[in-house]
Amino acid sequence: MITAETIERIVSFDGGDLPVLSAYVAVEVDPGNRAPRTHAASLMHTIRPLTENGALGHAARVSLRADIARVEEASQQDGWRPGTMAIFACSGAGLYEEVALPRTVRDRAVADATPLTRPMLAVLGEYHRACVVVIDREAARTWELYQGELCETGRLEDETIRKADYAGFHGLEEHGVRNRAAELAKRHFRRVAVKLASLCGAAGSDLIIVGGHREELSPFIEMLPGALRSRVAGSFTVDPHTATRATIRDAAAAIVERCERDEERERVTRVLETAAAGGPAALGLEPCLWAGSVTGVELLLLEDDAVAPGVVCPEGHWLGRKGATCPVCGARTRDTPDVIDELVEAVIDAGGAIEHVEAETALREHAIAAALRFPLPPLPRSEG
Repeated sequence: MITAETIERIVSFDGGDLPVLSAYVAVEVDPGNRAPRTHAASLMHTIRPLTENGALGHAARVSLRADIARVEEASQQDGWRPGTMAIFACSGAGLYEEVALPRTVRDRAVADATPLTRPMLAVLGEYHRACVVVIDREAARTWELYQGELCETGRLEDETIRKADYAGFHGLEEHGVRNRAAELAKRHFRRVAVKLASLCGAAGSDLIIVGGHREELSPFIEMLPGALRSRVAGSFTVDPHTATRATIRDAAAAIVERCERDEERERVTRVLETAAAGGPAALGLEPCLWAGSVTGVELLLLEDDAVAPGVVCPEGHWLGRKGATCPVCGARTRDTPDVIDELVEAVIDAGGAIEHVEAETALREHAIAAALRFPLPPLPRSEG
């Protein structure tokens, strides 16, 4: 699982005078799984001349050579899933991290003073990280759910309740036993709430999902502090003593998916309303391409299967549907089978966010839309 600690370690890494190799290697769906090896070899070929460049010190060149060898070796192993493998390496300072991305991003490799994390963060930003807690009156178990993977993070058992044994309160009236049991359960729920706050903070979880017996779900959720309660995405009924890992994962994943579709609908509605009011928003392919050309996209919304041919300025000044020359600088354009993919990369490079919309929304009428940083200048006319 991709943990928040891993991401933070990469983002904050400082190799001093040693370069950090960042490589994004596309992993295509292929039974032989040979594509990653070809992509990695090609990418490392562009980096290898730096190891002979006198501009880098001896230690830096040695570290970078080791990084290149490590990436090439890793790309020949089985097990990389379809999508993109993001690799960050600095052998001289002990860094090597692989982060499997569920979407394809453009192949690239750079050696720089800091890791190139923007493409990785843009992709991972589309997915919610959830803290899942399954609770009853005596115990609680917690998991982290991310991109469909469930990882257990802790257990909490209330020994006071276990030792007390409700049936063992001899001499007390029945209502006294019930009151005592209820008070112990409340105390247990409070302890779990404290642990939950700590876990969510450490993992960077933005959603909380609660499972357990139906009659215990609401009392526990109501006991959570407001800051935690507002992050509860949903709950599910399950017997904590008999539930399997798969049962918990499937129930929690369904809640996360519903939350993600709801968020997509909300974002689409907001952008469409902004556009209708004449605010900073763009609807349709051509306006969005121009917005991406001038680094004006704050959030790009696109139908999950949107594809369109187009043209690209080799100098990075313009993205268009057609045109032999760039209307901004006059350079000859190159054809691309998918200009939307080029737009996505441009938005990521400019620090914008991406949202692939899977929910049924009014975006289908436009295929693509964007929330903008500023009103766009006039759209230039292309030739050809």
